[in-house]
Amino acid sequence: KKGLKKMFSYDDWAALNETNDSYEELLMDHNNLESIDVQFPPLKFPLKRIILSHNKINKIAKSAFGNLTYLEELDLSYNEMTAQTLKPDIFKGEYSADEYEPIVTLKILRLGNNLLHYLDDDLFEHTQHIQELYLDNNPIQVIHPNIMSAFSDIPQLQVLDLSRNELTDLPSAVFQPVKALRVLNLEGNLFHKIPRTALKYAQNLRELSFDDNPIDDLNDVNAFPSLAKLEKLNLTHIGSLRSIGEGAFGGFPKLTE
Repeated sequence: KKGLKKMFSYDDWAALNETNDSYEELLMDHNNLESIDVQFPPLKFPLKRIILSHNKINKIAKSAFGNLTYLEELDLSYNEMTAQTLKPDIFKGEYSADEYEPIVTLKILRLGNNLLHYLDDDLFEHTQHIQELYLDNNPIQVIHPNIMSAFSDIPQLQVLDLSRNELTDLPSAVFQPVKALRVLNLEGNLFHKIPRTALKYAQNLRELSFDDNPIDDLNDVNAFPSLAKLEKLNLTHIGSLRSIGEGAFGGFPKLTE
């Protein structure tokens, strides 16, 4: 429904609930939405995926998605969200005696192409089961301690996209809280050297992408840490790279590509 400027009303949702149709996906991309100003109501059907990308969203109501007990993927990419407006209570779910008002089903969160310079320390306190997080194309520049604190709430994270964030380095312990990490995308940043100390904590990595970074050389045998499970390494579009030394990839015994 292109050109939509406001979310559906409760009457609209009620009409959908009265049908016998079952909906799993809601597409509201490429509209003129500026805010999610009301909470999604309880729905009879198992809505699993919401696409709100390519809008102008800069504000989301408290507990906006709390009633969506089947929600697995939320796409908020290509909007105008800042760290000041992307707050933990947006993701607050139903009350639970065991977990802090969680949305336990949410596994994939897309926040790429927004205006995020940092993340709230507690951003993921209600969404601790996230497995894939996309933060690409944000002006982050530096991984501040609050981002590391936010990562500590999502220990099941397996896919992390930090591409094109203008990063030049990584804190040494940035991946320590996310030991399940399997895929890491760092392409299109400003790394001149491989952040070896940070990567040594990502011992479960299967895929690592460093495409399009101004890396000078890989002559040091210790350019990379030993990553015993790494299977795929991407180092394309690096015009500055002139030489690769002996043993540069010696720490990847399972490398296949």
